[in-house]
Amino acid sequence: MSTEKKTKGNEVLIAIIGLTGVLTPAGLSSWDKIYPKSNVIKAEYLGYRPTGNFETELRHYFNVSGARQAHDNTQKHLVQNFKMRPISQYPN
Repeated sequence: MSTEKKTKGNEVLIAIIGLTGVLTPAGLSSWDKIYPKSNVIKAEYLGYRPTGNFETELRHYFNVSGARQAHDNTQKHLVQNFKMRPISQYPN
């Protein structure tokens, strides 16, 4: 056998191994889509469902992220500082 035939044989073997290595995981990961079972139990999702209303979504985001609480605390501190400033400047 010549070295050209051996090289081509090795290249074909490597290509087959690579193709098998790609197609096997793809087939296994899609097995349930290729052969679906009719007796699969489906659970209803009970989590957050978007409303599509921007203001409602923004309010929900502020509540979940803690931004609303931080804003409220900042406002309380500002009001306290504004009340205390005249008292500290003019104690009488």
